[in-house]
Amino acid sequence: MAGRKNVVVAQSGGPTPVINNSLRGIIEACRSYPIEFGTIYAGYHGIEGILKEDLLDLSVQPEREIELLRTTPAAGSIGRADTSSRSRTKRISTALSRC
Repeated sequence: MAGRKNVVVAQSGGPTPVINNSLRGIIEACRSYPIEFGTIYAGYHGIEGILKEDLLDLSVQPEREIELLRTTPAAGSIGRADTSSRSRTKRISTALSRC
């Protein structure tokens, strides 16, 4: 059987409540399957954080903090609107392979 897989989240743009609750959902879902999923990372400032390998380890956040994302008025993972170009695809792939 293969080992646990790490999860990387890179969010950008959208209404804050939607972004925060989707992040909360990802974290809660991964925590529900501890045999399948390992560390949960979020790119600081979305995809830019992944490219710079500036990642937040969401796995260490207390459950109560994650629950607060349901009503947090600011971005939980410090995302930002950004789009990826083809020229950055290889850099993204390389960065993700290290997670």
